[in-house]
Amino acid sequence: MKKLIFSLACLCLLSIGSAQNSVNLFIDELKSDDSSIAFTFPGWLLRFGINQAIDDDIEYEKGYEDIVDGIKKLRILNTKNLKHKRLQNLSYAISNFKEKDGFEDYARIRDNGKNVIVLVKEDNMRIKNLLVMIEGDKDFLIFNMKTDMDLQQLKDAKLSFNKGRIKD
Repeated sequence: MKKLIFSLACLCLLSIGSAQNSVNLFIDELKSDDSSIAFTFPGWLLRFGINQAIDDDIEYEKGYEDIVDGIKKLRILNTKNLKHKRLQNLSYAISNFKEKDGFEDYARIRDNGKNVIVLVKEDNMRIKNLLVMIEGDKDFLIFNMKTDMDLQQLKDAKLSFNKGRIKD
C-alpha cells in the first residue's frame, strides 16, 4: 500500500513539473510548422548581450536596462503561415491565455497594417510574464518573456507601447 501511495505521489509531482502553460503550448504547436522558426534564450545571455551593446554606445530607449535585468527566459517565434489553424482565431487564444494563465491586457496598438498585443501576468505588483504578439501582413511574431520585474519599472520605461498611456 505504501508503494502505491508513493508511486501516485511521484506521478503527481512529475505531472505538475512537466505541465506547460497555454502560451508555451501555443508556441510549440506553431513551431511545428515548416514556415516557423523559434528560439529560446536564457536571461543571463540576454543581459550579457544587451550590456555589451550598451557598452558599445548603442542607444536604446530609456528603461531597457531595467527591464532586461528582470528577464529570466525569452521565447521567440516567427511564422509566415498566417493560415495556421491556431492563428485563424487569435482572439480565442488570447482569451485562453487570460483564463488559464492569468494574463491581462497591457497594450494594443495598430500601426501600418500591424497589430501589436501586449499581455502581462503579474503577482504582487511584479510582472512574471510579458507576452508580445505582432501580427503583420506576411508574418506573425511572438515574444514570451518569463520575468521578475516590478510593474512600475515597465510603466516608467520609455517604451513605444507606453507612449500615451495614462499613468496610475
